[in-house]
Amino acid sequence: MSKKSGRTSMAKTCLLAAVCATVRRSVRTASAFQTSNRLSTRAFTHSYISTQESTYLPSYTSSSLEGHLLSSSSKTRLMSTTTPSSSSTESKVLKRVKTANAAVSDEVVAIKGWVRTVRKQKTLAFVEVNDGSNLAGIQCVLSFDQIDEASNAEINKLTTGCSVEVNGLIVPSQGKQDFEVAAQSLRITGECPGETYPLAKKRHSLEYLRTIAHLRPRTNTIAAVARVRSTLAGAIHRFFQDSGFVYVQTPLITASDCEGAGEMFRVTTLDLDNVNELPMSKDEKGKALNGVDYSEDFFGKPAFLTVSGQLGGETHACALGDIYTFGPTFRAENSQTTRHLAEFNMVEPEMAFADLQSAMDNAENMLKFVVGETLEKCGSDLDFFTKFYDKKLKDRLEKLVSTPFVRVSYRDAIGYLQEEIAKDPSKWDFPDV
Repeated sequence: MSKKSGRTSMAKTCLLAAVCATVRRSVRTASAFQTSNRLSTRAFTHSYISTQESTYLPSYTSSSLEGHLLSSSSKTRLMSTTTPSSSSTESKVLKRVKTANAAVSDEVVAIKGWVRTVRKQKTLAFVEVNDGSNLAGIQCVLSFDQIDEASNAEINKLTTGCSVEVNGLIVPSQGKQDFEVAAQSLRITGECPGETYPLAKKRHSLEYLRTIAHLRPRTNTIAAVARVRSTLAGAIHRFFQDSGFVYVQTPLITASDCEGAGEMFRVTTLDLDNVNELPMSKDEKGKALNGVDYSEDFFGKPAFLTVSGQLGGETHACALGDIYTFGPTFRAENSQTTRHLAEFNMVEPEMAFADLQSAMDNAENMLKFVVGETLEKCGSDLDFFTKFYDKKLKDRLEKLVSTPFVRVSYRDAIGYLQEEIAKDPSKWDFPDV
């Protein structure tokens, strides 16, 4: 390497190190690039750009680099929560606490969420804030004498559904809940017209919630379903990963009908709105046949949404050993019963060198692990479902986890069924088994 190229490489290294150091300083101190410091920023950029080759910073001029550093500082201020202090150059980033993890704190923390209810008294205001992390949310108590003027003004604008940021100490509650926030400040981050907000504090039917799909995740039912599904999905991945399985992502669009037992959703880029222009199949003599010529479609053949990842899973199991697929599957049966879904997520483990016993062990262990995780992490959500939807739900789930699965042969199962039918055949639609 020549001396010139060595000096060039060293200059590049010094320049990049200086830029990185400056950016780090701008992130650590939100006020590092206020007006009083802009001259020094310009001096920094001019100094390096004028003394080095322009190729070292191909995308920056003196003004654009200064602007980039200033905007980095600005973004840091917007993404952080700060508390007022006596010095304009000092700021403190507050820790954001999810309501599900609330515990008594000795330092001021930030609660961010959406207002469920507001109650105002002569000297106090009680604001229930829910951030989606649990069912209950948290109560924020604001004393008009202990909050700033801006917070007092914001309280008068509070409506159900608006988003807020509340800063304060988490303390033991004097009410029914375990904790509450002794608020020091409140800011509205997103207004909501209370007179037209469609979610009052009452129970809404699922049919009504379908008409306001953009807001229904804020209801107790849909939010609880989302949290439980999230926990279930995480537990499924955790079980198989800890058991040495490889997660395989099989295609969602496929040309194969894996199970061959139902209708499939077709995927095409052909213009179905213009039927007369669809390419039609032809025989060897060029005569038109009934049916579309899918060789002119996007994939060159008929394509569908997958009904199962089993075929792809089996090929991977024959190379990787134990694998599992977990993703969306689609069924086009036109059924309106609760037993049929057009779209759902399906878990499909495939194990090489497995026998019936190991397959049953895997299924039982997976179910018990996943349900146990959900009982542990989503207790309040399951209590909600038990109270309003299925009185015996939680008892069944706890029994599933604590009781060994009974395993019987098909022959024995048919025998048990026949014995039950014989007690009163009139109760059965198909008594001849």
